[in-house]
Amino acid sequence: MKTSLGYLPEPIPELEDYFDAEGLSALFPRVEIFIIHGRPVDMLENPAMDEYFSYVSKLNQLVVLSQQLEDDVQHLGSHKYIAHQLSILYQVLKQFTWYLPFNILKRDIEANFKALKATLVKVDGCKQEPLLPSHFVSWILNLSHSIIQIVSSLPGELSEELMPAVSFCASL
Repeated sequence: MKTSLGYLPEPIPELEDYFDAEGLSALFPRVEIFIIHGRPVDMLENPAMDEYFSYVSKLNQLVVLSQQLEDDVQHLGSHKYIAHQLSILYQVLKQFTWYLPFNILKRDIEANFKALKATLVKVDGCKQEPLLPSHFVSWILNLSHSIIQIVSSLPGELSEELMPAVSFCASL
């Protein structure tokens, strides 16, 4: 980072001053503290952006897990781990208990999970890897598509959590 400051016009600011001038110290206070002290230091308060990053990472998890699940049911020669992937997706959905569309999808997973998992049990002596029946493939594709579409459209209920950070950044 200090090397990058060398590309700025003269007078070259100190790293700490640059962080303050650009609003980066407010966005990344832990980095600023590390720059000042040369080591991590416990903070008395959680920075405002902590919740933002956590929330955005959960939304990203939903999209990435859904994309992976979608890709795997269409292209893998074995669906052996689909139930496991679905359970991970379910755990992320559970973190959005207040959002009705995700609760509906969560209940849909609950209703189909045991039957889906039962179709993936490998029969003793059978060399063929388990594959999902087409109705479960279609169901997973619809489920993953719904999640991706919901998160990508950022409806008001999902974007409310982002507004404090957006307002903060807009004020810089």
